[in-house]
Amino acid sequence: MAATMDAKEFLHLPKSSNILTLRLYTLSGSWDLSSIVSIVVPGCKGELSLLKNHTNYICRTDPGILKIRGLYKNFYYVLADFGVLRLENNIISMMVNKIENPWGYNEIDRFRDLLKARWNLQTYVEVIIRVVPISSKDKILRQLRERILFFKKKAKRRVFLAKVRVKAQNLCN
Repeated sequence: MAATMDAKEFLHLPKSSNILTLRLYTLSGSWDLSSIVSIVVPGCKGELSLLKNHTNYICRTDPGILKIRGLYKNFYYVLADFGVLRLENNIISMMVNKIENPWGYNEIDRFRDLLKARWNLQTYVEVIIRVVPISSKDKILRQLRERILFFKKKAKRRVFLAKVRVKAQNLCN
């Protein structure tokens, strides 16, 4: 469905279309998702649904799930960060910070992160108790807190993506 394109290829894309076309731009790359039937985008005051021949439009988007309906009545769900949506002549251009596939992380990765954080915590505590002199314990405790926060954020993000995945599956059914 999606074709990754570089900047030179985007210069030669048509400026208007008879059918709704979606193009995504991020810091890591650009994609032309070609023809779609509709898209639902999260906004600051609710969701915005766009169909073919919608009036030209520009708005800010909030983080959330993009619900994309393909030509063959199939649905795609993508997790998008803050961005800007521009609709002009049936061509939707979305410029967002980041796009993630909610199915990109699985439960094994989340549990692995949590186990790694637990192991790091136990290792650091043992080192602090046995080896480290009292004068440098503050520095090591600070590093320990930073590592715990890092793995906690990583696990929280994966839990969030798992919730998004469940929500998207519920929308499919």
